[in-house]
Amino acid sequence: MDIVARYKEEVEAARRIIAGGRFAVVVHSGTAHADDTIAAALLYKAGAEAIYRLGQLEELLEVAKSGRPVIYADIGYRHYGELKRYNVAVLDHHAPNGEPEYVKLPSSLMQTVEALRLTPRPRISVLFTAADLVDRFGAMAAKRWLGLYGASLNQGLSAYFGMTIRGRHEDVKFLELVAEAATSDFDVEDFAEYSKAYAISTSIDIDPERYPRTLAQLVLMRRAARGDVISVVLSQDAYKVGFGIDFTTHAILAVPQLSQYVAKGLSKYFEENIRAVRIVERGQYALVEGAVKAIAVDDNVPPTALWNALLDLSIIREEEPVIIAVRDLRNPGAYSLWRPDRHKDRIDFRELTGDRVVFRHQSGFMAVVKAESAEDAVKYALERL
Repeated sequence: MDIVARYKEEVEAARRIIAGGRFAVVVHSGTAHADDTIAAALLYKAGAEAIYRLGQLEELLEVAKSGRPVIYADIGYRHYGELKRYNVAVLDHHAPNGEPEYVKLPSSLMQTVEALRLTPRPRISVLFTAADLVDRFGAMAAKRWLGLYGASLNQGLSAYFGMTIRGRHEDVKFLELVAEAATSDFDVEDFAEYSKAYAISTSIDIDPERYPRTLAQLVLMRRAARGDVISVVLSQDAYKVGFGIDFTTHAILAVPQLSQYVAKGLSKYFEENIRAVRIVERGQYALVEGAVKAIAVDDNVPPTALWNALLDLSIIREEEPVIIAVRDLRNPGAYSLWRPDRHKDRIDFRELTGDRVVFRHQSGFMAVVKAESAEDAVKYALERL
């Protein structure tokens, strides 16, 4: 199948659905990201009657069977055949089985922009591109290309949207404000103005200096809030975590009402980071030795935060290749496997095979496998990588 031709056909299908009106939108459940959050907001502004966060095939099909046309964004091509039996469009870039050629496809956000025939203003265009690259290749890899730009306050925006873990997203005011910011003609005269956006980090009642790796994003936000934004976003610390000016940094200056939502989202995001620290402090993980070291946690917690907590507490060394396994929210009875970007030459989950593999990301940094436990998941992976 010509995957580029297919994505273009789906963009056209989405245009027809939007033109017809009275449609629904479905994005993935579990952890939300900036690309699906902004895409959902833009599609709501374009006339979607409902926005859903769902993951299982039966849930996805239930919406399709309701009689309304549906646009599926960022849910993966795994169920493409079943979904296309109905009046739907699928805007996505995730390979069904980890095929590497899918990296050439733009993210669901950029496909949504194309479907809507939007022509974002220059700064918004750059910020959308940043969100696109971060989603496709990871924050640290994208930061090497993006310079001043990266991922920071977007964490709060997507965490707020992700508070709807599964089902219909009811806070349409939030979606309206995100869409307003995305289509605003607001711009900054000087990058120092973005310090006002990062001032939102002072509302987070956590001391980030105690865990400088786990809470590195918060440390950098507070430095940027003091005014010297450019030196912060171009620092070595920023490149280590992918920190930079992003859509939300711009959006809460363009639409100040968004601040309250992003503040709630940031609180949730950093609470999850602290939860990762507590799990490590309490020893609530299994260490599995193999060709590479693996850490298994039978809970859903951000794997990046776990890795950083392990570093902060000197459990592992940064140069050690490691696999982190955590419970997967999207797929019951499954676990997410993740590895740090710096160890991509040693660990490539595209090589993981077997009938228990649910998903492999086409960039190779993560996979999802069915397993009885996180420890079972990493043992399964270590036997096959």
